[in-house]
Amino acid sequence: MADAPLGPTNTFQSLILKHRKAITAFSTVLITVGGIVVCPTVSAYAAGTILAYPTMKVAAAIAVMAGKWLRTAVDSATANASAQA
Repeated sequence: MADAPLGPTNTFQSLILKHRKAITAFSTVLITVGGIVVCPTVSAYAAGTILAYPTMKVAAAIAVMAGKWLRTAVDSATANASAQA
């Protein structure tokens, strides 16, 4: 099923290959913004604000992980495309 022309893997890889720069930029934003919120110095400075809540720290950690996953997916799709060419 993954090798089907409209399979989920091929669709996601083609989306990444067509919009590689945009997805890379989005992953960088997720990693940067999430990293700023997770940083203990920022959390200590922003004590009492919305950034200090544990829920925001969890959301920021999820954003960092999603950004790293997207970056890995971009690298993998690019490597697969160059191997097929």
